Amino acid sequence: MGVGQVIAGLPDLTLEICMSVDISSLAYALRTASEGSSHPLRHGHAMELIAAALGYGSLAAYKAGIAEGDERADLAEAGNLVLNGQAIIDRAAQLSFMAPSLTHLEMVLNAFATCLPRARRFQNENDLFNEIVNLIDRKTLNDGEVSGAIASTNSNGYDEIYLPFDFSLDELPPPGETHHVEIAGHINMEVDLERPYSGHRIDVSAVLSLERVGRCAINVRHIPQPTTRNCGH
Repeated sequence: MGVGQVIAGLPDLTLEICMSVDISSLAYALRTASEGSSHPLRHGHAMELIAAALGYGSLAAYKAGIAEGDERADLAEAGNLVLNGQAIIDRAAQLSFMAPSLTHLEMVLNAFATCLPRARRFQNENDLFNEIVNLIDRKTLNDGEVSGAIASTNSNGYDEIYLPFDFSLDELPPPGETHHVEIAGHINMEVDLERPYSGHRIDVSAVLSLERVGRCAINVRHIPQPTTRNCGH
């Protein structure tokens, strides 16, 4: 999402940009939090753990991703983050930290929550995908055109919403470009046998637009209003 842009009816996925957030900002928050522990982190080690959370094997690899245009240095626009918890634990082990690995994981996740409080954080790509599925379902069922089509059927409510689509983080284009996913499916209604039959399936189509911010960060930029057709079969 751009500055101040919102998705109508979906405030839980909106993002307003207040300040820049780079890996140094995140590492500073992590290092500051670790000062109260028995094993405080050096700034360089904190940056290594943040890079691991963002899907990179090392800080050098993260910097190379920025240089090659695959990653944005400023993460303030990241609306959805898939943070690699196992990578954080593994990197901490490689650097021979003394504190328990889960302590580092918790501190890293807290650093992201502190610096990017409005970004949604997911443990894996599947969790992100399921959230987008739920978002599209909500958007569709709350749409005025869809509601009108539902009202024109002799139904007792909807039985199934089927809006298949697929994507992966790896297939998204570099930052600054948008990936469009066409969605075509239907909503099946429960037929009310006490009313004249007027159709029980509503065909629905829409387009989902996704923008990569980094290897593990994306924005859901736009879901156009669905187009519908009441099918009486």
